[in-house]
Amino acid sequence: MESRNVARNTFKIRNITANLTNIYNRLFLAGEQITAEKIRNEHLGRTHSDHTLLAIFREHNDREQKLFDVGRRAKSTFNRYLLTYRRLEEYLKTEYHLTDIAMNELNYDFIYGFSTLRDWHSVMLRNYRSLK
Repeated sequence: MESRNVARNTFKIRNITANLTNIYNRLFLAGEQITAEKIRNEHLGRTHSDHTLLAIFREHNDREQKLFDVGRRAKSTFNRYLLTYRRLEEYLKTEYHLTDIAMNELNYDFIYGFSTLRDWHSVMLRNYRSLK
C-alpha cells in the first residue's frame, strides 16, 4: 500500500515538474522576464495579463483624448502623453524585447532605465534647438 502512495506522489511530482518546465520554456522562448513568482502564478492559474503598463497607458490616453476633444486639455499636454507612450513602447522593444509588461514586473531598474532614456532625449532635444 505504501509503495502505491510513493508511486502516486512520484507521478504527481513529475507532472508538476514537467508543467513548471513547460512554463519556463514558453516564457524563455517568448523573451519574457522569468521569475519564480511568475512561474508559480501561471502554474496556479493566477495570471494578470490585463494589468499591463501599455494597456493602462492606452486607457489613460483615451481619457485624455476625450478631454482634449472638449477643450479641457491642451494640445501640447496631450501630445506629450502620446510621445511618452511611443517612447515607452520603443524602450520595451529595444531593452526588454517585449511588446508590453505586467505592472507587477515593473522594478527599479526598469523605471530608472526609462527615466534615463527620457532625460537623454530631453538633453538631445535641447542641444538640437540651441544649434538652430
